Formats: sequence, C-alpha cells, structure tokens
Amino acid sequence: GVLFVAIGYAGGTTWATKDTLTLSVGETAQVQGYTLTYQGAAWEEQPHRKSLTATYEVVKGDGPSREMAPRLNHYKTMNQPIGTPQVWSGLDEDLYLNLVRVDEASGSATIEAMVKPLVWWLWAGGGVMLFGTLLAAWPTRRRKDAA
Repeated sequence: GVLFVAIGYAGGTTWATKDTLTLSVGETAQVQGYTLTYQGAAWEEQPHRKSLTATYEVVKGDGPSREMAPRLNHYKTMNQPIGTPQVWSGLDEDLYLNLVRVDEASGSATIEAMVKPLVWWLWAGGGVMLFGTLLAAWPTRRRKDAA
C-alpha cells in the first residue's frame, strides 16, 4: 500500500502539468491531450451564496465530450470568492479545471487546467493499507503450547 501511494505521489508531482488559459466564448484550446471549448458563464443565486459558473466542453483524445463547470462562489459573509474546481478522474490521470476569473465585458474566462497522472494509485494504496490493517486486526485463535 505504501508503495502504491509512493508511486502515485511521485507520478502526480513529477509529471503534473499546469496551464493558465484565457478563452473567449466558442474558443478552443489544447491541454495535454484534452480539447477545451469555452461555452460561456452564468450567475446562479442561492440563499447563502452567489456563484459564477463557467462551462466548458472537454474532449479527451477522440473520445466523447464531457461538460465541466468550475465556479467561483461569492459568500455573503466573505470578501473574496472561493473557487470550486471541476475534476475529471480517470485510471491514468486526472484533469482539474479551476476558474480564476471571468471578464464579463469581453466575454472571456481564465482557468487553470492541471493534468495529474497516477492519482488513482493514491486511492488504491489507501485501500490496500486499509485492507492490510483490517487483516492484521482480525482476531485469531491462539494455539495451545504442547506440554
């Protein structure tokens, strides 16, 4: 389990990439095998916050498209917005989209796109360690010593 976690951590930090992109509505960019197309942004009012959500159509390689919508949350008791990233998890890598800002005047949005490989290994390592802990804690019958 510890080996799995070490592999996942090493891969996720060594080969991780981070790009900052500013796209206008309908504009497309490539990030590490993903194609991102900015669809637009919208405000959503909730009782405890107001959220600005930017919507992206994301395609990995030649696969099907997926909609991802990172957002900035403006809470009534806070002075700064708090971001909520959107994550596309896979067995080989994870894609994180984090909304930085939206310029409503120009219709553009700035995001940070991070691709982190081998994140799944962290979860698998945690599972193996949990299984090993349960196995070690399982009660067993004691053998009687021969007289």
